[in-house]
Amino acid sequence: MPSQIVEKTPTQPREVENGESLRKWRNALKQQGYVIIRDFFSLASEILLMEHAEDLTRSAQRLLRLALQAGLNSRYLPRDLPGLIVVPEKDHPEQLCRIEDISGQHPNIGRLLDGTLTEFLSSLLREPYVIFKDKINFKFPGGGAFTPHQDFPAYDAFGPRSHLTAMISLDTACLDNGCVQFAKNYRSDLEEFIPLASNEDSAVILPHDCNGDLAPEIVRRITWEPALTQPCDLVLFDSFVPHYSEINNSGCSRRALFVTYNRLCDGEWKKAYFSRKRKDPMNPKFHFGTPTPGRRK
Repeated sequence: MPSQIVEKTPTQPREVENGESLRKWRNALKQQGYVIIRDFFSLASEILLMEHAEDLTRSAQRLLRLALQAGLNSRYLPRDLPGLIVVPEKDHPEQLCRIEDISGQHPNIGRLLDGTLTEFLSSLLREPYVIFKDKINFKFPGGGAFTPHQDFPAYDAFGPRSHLTAMISLDTACLDNGCVQFAKNYRSDLEEFIPLASNEDSAVILPHDCNGDLAPEIVRRITWEPALTQPCDLVLFDSFVPHYSEINNSGCSRRALFVTYNRLCDGEWKKAYFSRKRKDPMNPKFHFGTPTPGRRK
């Protein structure tokens, strides 16, 4: 088993506050920039989460159909429209790529996340954390690849200097359907690109282009490790670890919920983030690494 994957048995649905487990997960995050926690949610929470995800999917597909009928197939829905932010695939405008601001538009999923995930992260990281942004990424059969990138350059216009993203699998994720792959031991692989005087071991921004895509010489040096997950497995990763995913070459969907957090002491930025996104939806900063219309050629 890879060293950064830590198991938690289904018989321990909330017994995650013991010191040994928390230390293992904290160390994995510090050393690798990511950690996989198996069966994080209880069965009851898993059922609720899946129900809420299905509600959101149906709402998003309905909004996308309305956008297509209005001739808006190459961009977001109208800027001033309240509700979900719905983003189609660049090459398949009839197909969802992601939806955003989900906890703001679906109070039940917001309450579920606050009562489980937010509480857990604050215990794990020993200080209060708040949601910075949230989304569901859809990768239906034939869905596009997400290019190798770091998340932080897409967030640097806002206050927090570090973030932690929680990825919750909604479908089984495997190599065939384009699971997320993380850079394993990237700090040692990319030692020559990482300045010695960084304020944190992991707080390094690597060379990238206007779409957030990492420079080819960087990508070639990275050893990639796939995150093979089942529904309701939890993956935590910081905003500096490189990651990407391939095209979905299977006949099954690969959906995942992503909730990005920042430390409460750095302020609450969720409202400002989504407000700016709605006002400037085609800014490539909001499309880093994604197969969406806002990418520059």
